[in-house]
Amino acid sequence: MNFKKMLLALGTVATFGLVACGSDSSSSSPDAGENSSSSAAEQIVLPESNGDSLITVSNFKSSYASATTVKFTGAVAAVLSIDTSTVIDSVQFKLGNESGYTSSSDFSFTQITEPVSMLSIGSVLNPSLDVSSMAECGTFTVYLIVYGHNNDLKLVTTASTTFDRSAGQCTVEESSSSAEVSEDPTLTPWEVTLSTTVTQPVAVDLDSKTTYLQSELVANAADIDLYIAREARSVILYTNAAIEDGNVVDASMIAEETRSGFDYVSFDDPCHVSDFKYDPSALTISASDFTLVTSYVVITSKFNAATGEGFFVILPHEALSVGTSDFSMTLTVLGVN
Repeated sequence: MNFKKMLLALGTVATFGLVACGSDSSSSSPDAGENSSSSAAEQIVLPESNGDSLITVSNFKSSYASATTVKFTGAVAAVLSIDTSTVIDSVQFKLGNESGYTSSSDFSFTQITEPVSMLSIGSVLNPSLDVSSMAECGTFTVYLIVYGHNNDLKLVTTASTTFDRSAGQCTVEESSSSAEVSEDPTLTPWEVTLSTTVTQPVAVDLDSKTTYLQSELVANAADIDLYIAREARSVILYTNAAIEDGNVVDASMIAEETRSGFDYVSFDDPCHVSDFKYDPSALTISASDFTLVTSYVVITSKFNAATGEGFFVILPHEALSVGTSDFSMTLTVLGVN
């Protein structure tokens, strides 16, 4: 399997009220494109699942990224050991209240547009639920519906997770909530040098600034965000999505930074998250265009848009030859301390 291309099949961000429970762009989904404009709550209806053994959802969880935003993490994978023709076509989300009826709120995620064999919910789909306009309180259930197929069947797999909205969250006065100002997190620089030499660090956990040797790569795959490799006399930066055949849950992802034009020689200090921009649909698992691209954005599993945690700007230095076949590269990293 070519894991460099595995997660390139991403679409645009879909945003919609969850009363309209249809996925926005998948022709393989039976409910795709349905859009109910009725204001009356409807009973949650899920498609019959027939693909649990061929498509699995693991560690589907929710957490508050801010007072009004819920993020979701986990992983979806085709079980290729059973059937190598199995692929994932699209996903759909539904939100239900304690009574099993649909609940309206703004939900956005990046839909896939081509079949894939696996994906990280947090890094690839990047689902986000805005609960600021919700009038209801209590425990809510978010349902994930995965559509796929193999050579013989169309497949459906479902999973769910819950989050709570307390009475206190529902009674916040509008004046106080509108007075809240979202700060622009400050990013500060630090440097790390990675090398393909077995005696030097080859990988780094950006969140903790911990480095790892080649021999420690697999054992620490869940914590590692970036590692360096050589291919055909060239240097490539990989995320941990490429370790262990891409089986890392909520792997880190990398994309070209498209706003600042900064490089490691010249960048604002201090700078802020708003100084940088990237295309979420371009997030992937490797970077190699160091002569053309001066900066990259890495999104880790700890990404929190409100605090800037898990958001890193990578400014690669020029790769240096070490010995006859190895390379080293210093990275200037901009992140929240």
